[in-house]
Amino acid sequence: MKELDLTYPQYVVMLALWECDGITVRDLGEKLHLDSGTLSPLLRRLEKIGYITRERSEEDSRVVLIHLSDQGQELRAEAGWVQSCLIDSLGLSREEMDTLRSLAQKATKLVHEH
Repeated sequence: MKELDLTYPQYVVMLALWECDGITVRDLGEKLHLDSGTLSPLLRRLEKIGYITRERSEEDSRVVLIHLSDQGQELRAEAGWVQSCLIDSLGLSREEMDTLRSLAQKATKLVHEH
């Protein structure tokens, strides 16, 4: 992560935003299982370094939307090697990795429901 000038939690937030640009802070917190006390400082730092922007919803001013900046979009291409290295180090095929991710998400959801 040092090469990207991101901490691991910041990288995880960026991964989520690359999947769901324009997500609300609340939905992002739920997706990552982070409370606002943990997520807010991460978002402030990412905004400060220019990877994201935050804006209030036009429909409900209490809702804050997170958008990737152009720089945040560009970082996705630069960070592609991280996932490749991780997958390579595990020795799993892309299909096995997708299955593992799906099962982990399902298990996490079940834990949080109970």
